[in-house]
Amino acid sequence: MFDAIIIGAGYGGMSTAALLACSGLKVAVIEKPPIIGGRASSFTDNDGYTWEYGAHSLRLAHKGIASRVFERLGDPIQFLPAAGDAKIIYQSRLWDRPEGLCGFLTNPLLSWKGRLLFLYLLARIRKADPDNWYDQPFISFCRQSYMNDEVKQFLGFPGMTVMCPDPEKVSAGEVIDFLKRVLSAGIGSGEPLGGSTQLFSKLTSHIEENGEIRRKPRYPETNREPPQDHHIQGFPSSSAQSG
Repeated sequence: MFDAIIIGAGYGGMSTAALLACSGLKVAVIEKPPIIGGRASSFTDNDGYTWEYGAHSLRLAHKGIASRVFERLGDPIQFLPAAGDAKIIYQSRLWDRPEGLCGFLTNPLLSWKGRLLFLYLLARIRKADPDNWYDQPFISFCRQSYMNDEVKQFLGFPGMTVMCPDPEKVSAGEVIDFLKRVLSAGIGSGEPLGGSTQLFSKLTSHIEENGEIRRKPRYPETNREPPQDHHIQGFPSSSAQSG
């Protein structure tokens, strides 16, 4: 018998199961595919290269939510040293990736006027309350600042922080919330040593100390109707982050 059964072996399911197992509960993780990781799974090819299907970096590195999970497990993530030569592709050219406010000020990615306007936009973001902007697109927030065409074309860059580069579609509250945390932490992301393989290996180890992971499970056919009084309890994202 299990105290908890988790459906899905992605980051969320595996992290939840590992935390429950470490608290003394007996857990089972059920995953349909033969590999764990969900959209963040990876594989190593015959030449020894690791290919990541999902995001290969973690937000805010050792100051982020993912890192706090592993700290609670007593098994901190090993991060690669910060890359001093990281690049981005913008308008079909390769540029040094700007790091922090000084990075944007000194990087020739934008003209001097564009850099100053963009820094003014970041200053407004730092003072903004994201709760006032979750239901509005990022472009609406930006229109309250003076912008030229150069800065308007660049708005996809901050939108990428929440994986949606279109300022007409991405939530302004989401972008503001994350960029405020970046500006406060002083770091945007970090790459774990070995990518997702390190993370899922750690999570698997903690789960299997007090439970198991079942892949490609088979279920008996049944005509039984589901209970009518079942429900799902959700939690605000702020509660999850504070935990």
